[in-house]
Amino acid sequence: MKNPSVKWFLIGITLLLIFAFIIPVFMAAPIKGVYFILGGLIPLFFFYLAFKKADSITFMFNSEKRKSAPKLSNLKKFSLALLSVVNIGVVGGFISLRIDTALKEKGVIAVATISGGEHTTTKSLKRSTENSYSVDYSFTTEDGEKVEGSESVSSSEYNSLAVGSGIEVIYLPGHPSVMRLLISDSDKEEFKKE
Repeated sequence: MKNPSVKWFLIGITLLLIFAFIIPVFMAAPIKGVYFILGGLIPLFFFYLAFKKADSITFMFNSEKRKSAPKLSNLKKFSLALLSVVNIGVVGGFISLRIDTALKEKGVIAVATISGGEHTTTKSLKRSTENSYSVDYSFTTEDGEKVEGSESVSSSEYNSLAVGSGIEVIYLPGHPSVMRLLISDSDKEEFKKE
């Protein structure tokens, strides 16, 4: 290839597709949030290399030779920031969709026991407070394996759950780390098979 930026751009696109569509969901599900960020930022590094080598934002069509390396203009910096958000969204959205699809097709429902919960309050930059809620739970698979999990929930869901109470969870046989609590009525309708 005459223009090295095209090579870096194609590597970035390939990595983005691998993170979103090829890597198995059982590898992504246990570290979901971290995976979304890594899956977005690793391809971004190659997009950065492409933009750094490019003469203009239309680098795919521009292979003009220069004596010095092109500068990373404000437009390119803005484009990279936008690409990072898009990359994380693409990886996160498609992995979540793949997890949901796998659970709908092959998921098994079990009863989990709530073992704890956490309510965290943080101050934002606007000096307002933000609340986040999560619950810890454990369940036993059909094969007798004990699995522990933690999941973010809404404030109303958090307040409706008590330590020691039972709640339904759907998991993927063979890979029980791919799981999801069935708290809301919409979740139960979506994931329960008739």
